[in-house]
Amino acid sequence: YAFLSRKKGLSKEEFHDYWRHPHGAYSRFVEGMATYCQNHQMDLPALDDRQRFYEGIPESRGVDLQATIALLGAPVGDAYINPDAARFVDLDRITAIVVEEHVSAAPPASLEKPDSLWSPDHAAIIFKLLQFSPPDSEALWDDQPIAETAAALGALRYVSCEAVRHSPLGEPRYAKAREYWWPTLSRARAGIEAARDRWPVICPSSSEILSVFVQSEYVRYSRQSPLSQES
Repeated sequence: YAFLSRKKGLSKEEFHDYWRHPHGAYSRFVEGMATYCQNHQMDLPALDDRQRFYEGIPESRGVDLQATIALLGAPVGDAYINPDAARFVDLDRITAIVVEEHVSAAPPASLEKPDSLWSPDHAAIIFKLLQFSPPDSEALWDDQPIAETAAALGALRYVSCEAVRHSPLGEPRYAKAREYWWPTLSRARAGIEAARDRWPVICPSSSEILSVFVQSEYVRYSRQSPLSQES
């Protein structure tokens, strides 16, 4: 994950539009990129003002952990992506972490159960609640099994992540992350509303756990660079 703050003087719409294009197009030319996801922050009434601390949280993945770490040194990053980011991102506030993630298993597909047919592998847009825990706040999740929380929220998938301690990025700002996924905005809102009585436990306002609701826009790539496809 990278954590992006909006450059001073830009509106929210200007930030998100520029991030989608032209900035997002550069990811197509990063060798080894398997998945690129832009998590666009959306206001959620159930969350406090900290939800706006970051405007966007991109995710970049290689085919495995080492390939993901290798993306940090991609030549196109230094030549194009980083200079272009200065047009819309407050570079003084940017931070990033490398994580290992564990995605919940999909239920057996059945035409009798429409929710079982949904797959994030074929979804261009997913709505998510992202949560990030600093090292000194990890214990707050000990009594909150992620599968139980996901069921209470009506989330169709959940993800748990642990930061890689010894990466080129140095000591991570966040030690663990959780994600809860819904296929539509209305399903997300309904699930969160249904879990209102559990909300103080899921998103404790007195802790340093950061909770952000996002619209996740995915682009997935083959291992072949688009530059090699040009005639």
